[in-house]
Amino acid sequence: MAVLLAAFHPIREGAEVKKALPNEPIFRALYRHTYDVQEALKRFFENNTFSLTGIDERRANQKLLLAAHGHILPSNSFHESWALIDHQRRSAACFREQARSRIWALGTVFPDLVDAATGGLFVTFADSSDQRKVGRLHKFNPIRYRRRIIKILKALAVEFPGARALGVVEVSASTTDDGVVFEPHAHVLVFGANEVSTRDKFSDLLRGRATGRPLKIQSIDSVEVLGRRLSYCFKFSPELRSTFLRDGARSPGYDNVMSGPVLAEWYRWLAAYRASDLLIHMGQRPQFIAEMNSREMQPLIDSLLRSSLKMPPRDVQQGSS
Repeated sequence: MAVLLAAFHPIREGAEVKKALPNEPIFRALYRHTYDVQEALKRFFENNTFSLTGIDERRANQKLLLAAHGHILPSNSFHESWALIDHQRRSAACFREQARSRIWALGTVFPDLVDAATGGLFVTFADSSDQRKVGRLHKFNPIRYRRRIIKILKALAVEFPGARALGVVEVSASTTDDGVVFEPHAHVLVFGANEVSTRDKFSDLLRGRATGRPLKIQSIDSVEVLGRRLSYCFKFSPELRSTFLRDGARSPGYDNVMSGPVLAEWYRWLAAYRASDLLIHMGQRPQFIAEMNSREMQPLIDSLLRSSLKMPPRDVQQGSS
């Protein structure tokens, strides 16, 4: 175990609990330090969670949901335990892979971005022409979508040499006048370029295509905001927005989560891709994706605990558990 992990407070396991734990070294390490990982993640975003039993329960429910709606997925889409987490990558629908990707981003990528935090931009891009009706989400290819975004980022880098970017392709859903639609979009952190040029370049993708509010750019003015935004990029959440389109604009709505056949279809789509397939990046260090896929879990956790100390302490009185 890394030195930093030893500095945190392990849970003392009784003999009966110890005997009941799976015989997987990484599981036992995670079990001992679950509280520390939870606290580190919550420093980035209060709603972040990390629960070994919770992941098992969600996976069991996911299996039942997919089976109930006739989705039979390849067995290698998911880690059914932590045993192979250091040796094989599974799909982005795997909750263990999602947790690992979030820990990787906040533990190893966040420190690289801290120096450029002030002056960074958080871009949300959504092209309404990319929407898919229920039953048609499998037609959306995030790899082609990602290439469109990277092409724009490279054009921005011509104007601003040294510009960097990191983001994800994401799919949420909305309840509209015509029923539920899936909404592909992207969240991108941009560093080293100004807002005017960034807006112009992304707007080039939208001319004559999108309606509503397809582009939103927010400033990053502190390390705390950077951590929150980066965490948001790796949330892997099946968001359902109840809203209605009128005259090309959205009316007020509220956020919920997908359920039933919509959630099952979202899982099926996500299971066709790895987390790295959804990643948008430019100007990062060499071997960026290789490192994402190959770093072992214990060093990733060590990095997370260290990098979380760059974020402000949690206000436990106001936070939720």
